[in-house]
Order: sequence, then C-alpha cells, then structure tokens
Amino acid sequence: MLEANPNYHMGEPAIKTLIYKVIPESSSRVAMLKDGTIDVAYALSPSELTALKGAPGVKVIQLRSNEACWGLLNNTIPPFDNKLVRQAFNYAIPKAEICETAYLGMADPWQACIPSIYPDSTPPEEFPYSYDLDKAKELLVEAGYPDGFEVDLAYDTGIKAYEVAATLIKTSLAEIGVNVTLRGMPTGTITTKVQAGEMPFALWTDQPMMGDPMYSITLTYYSTSFINYEKYLNPEVDRLVDEGVGILDPEKRYEYYAAVQRIIMDDAPIIFAWEPHYTVAIRDNIKGWNWNTMQDTKFELVYFAQ
Repeated sequence: MLEANPNYHMGEPAIKTLIYKVIPESSSRVAMLKDGTIDVAYALSPSELTALKGAPGVKVIQLRSNEACWGLLNNTIPPFDNKLVRQAFNYAIPKAEICETAYLGMADPWQACIPSIYPDSTPPEEFPYSYDLDKAKELLVEAGYPDGFEVDLAYDTGIKAYEVAATLIKTSLAEIGVNVTLRGMPTGTITTKVQAGEMPFALWTDQPMMGDPMYSITLTYYSTSFINYEKYLNPEVDRLVDEGVGILDPEKRYEYYAAVQRIIMDDAPIIFAWEPHYTVAIRDNIKGWNWNTMQDTKFELVYFAQ
C-alpha cells in the first residue's frame, strides 16, 4: 500500500492511497476489473484485452511503446557464434504472423535494432531482413549446417503470447531444418538463466528507457553492458560507442549512431523480433492515465472523474 505525499512538489495527488494486489490468475483480474473490485488490471493476454474492449465500465489502453521482444541468441555458444546462423534466424522468424496471431495485432514487427519509436532509430527501409526461408536456408548451408541442427527455445510461461509465438517459431524453423524443442519456464527461472548467460536461445523482452541512441546501443550491445545477455562482442562497435560519446550536434549524432546501428543489424547478435504494445485495462472513470518509457505510470497525475 502506498500513501500520497501531501508535500509533493506538484501538489498533493488526487488519489490518496494505492493498493497493489497480487492476483495470480489473469481471469480473476479480468472478472474483478469488470465488477469494479479493482480499478486497474495489468499483464492481461491479448485475447483477454480484446474481449474487454467495449465492456461496460472498462477502458483498454493500447499504444506503441519502446519495448521489444528479442530472439535472444547466445553469441558464445555454437551454432550462434556464427554470424551467418544468426542472420538465417532473422530471415526465418514469421514476425508479421506472430504479431497478428499471438498478439492479435497488439505488436508490430521490429525493423530496427533499437526501439523504432525513438527518433534516432534507423528507418524500416534500412532494415536488412525480411521473412525469407530460402535465404535462411542458403545462409545455414553457407554456415556449414546444410542439415540444420537441434536447439531448445526457452520462453516465459507468464507471458501468454509467448506460447503461441514460440510454436510459430518452431514451425517456421523446421522449414529450414532446425529442430526446436520448446522449453516453457516460470518467470523467475528464465530470468535467472538469461541474466546468467546460460540460455542459447530464448524469447526475452526488454527496453532502453532513454531515447538517446548511444544509451540504447550501449545498454544492449556494448560488450561489457550488464544487459548484454546475448554476449555480443564487436570491438568496432565498442570503439565507435566510446568515441561517439562527445558528439552533441543532433544531426551529426544521428548519422554517427545510424552507422553503428547498421553494423549491429548486419552482425545480427539477436533476432530483432517484434515490438509489443503497451497495454493495460482500467475502469473508465479513471482519468489522467499515462505511460512513460520505463513502462510505468505517474500516479500523481491520475484521478477519478467526479
């Protein structure tokens, strides 16, 4: 439970008390939101959100965000230590189908290496990968895997869309000879394993909370970053990041870091998969709901309609 600070510099918040409840079953959160027992329901599935649209007393908020789903490929573990294999996987993931089938349109194919809503992201026309199984197969042959290989794909069972997405990925990769075994894991287990660098292939969602290109690139792709879960190492990228820190002119900064992004996209350290929308369901008498790049809400701006 959180209490409003009466001495807050913007004035005392309209809502005096916030109570966070852990309600494990999303179906229970839906029912409690509909009957007014709770005012906000987080982490609902796309199908639950779709069913809530138009429900009396409920409002569904959906917008593009800075969040992205990676196909996390451990660059130190064969076969993902081979750039050609990583490129092949980027050609072999049916991102558009996943966005429509697993997310019911509440996600977009990711066509960049930093969040596409950030102004210094490279434009979609520069993205080098499309869904092309023939190209993916050709790259696997060139990489020395003409008969494919076997690999586990780990995903968080707490994210309902992941199960459908993982199944679509498994089916698509089978077309290029890659036999995928799906490994659903609880949130805590997969988080620990991913952050320890133990997973060769996993679905992972993350985001840089600042729109600056140097920050976004450093957080995800700089070799010593603690968020570099894919264990990507390109000394040229590290050097360019180090040397570009002092470029303050916006136009020069954009051009400089656009060039770095092109190197990263060619290296394909991860699968640049899809960008889930920010979604939440709230009671329709709530006003001032807001979103920021930390996937958070400033509750001091939220109030109930009179």
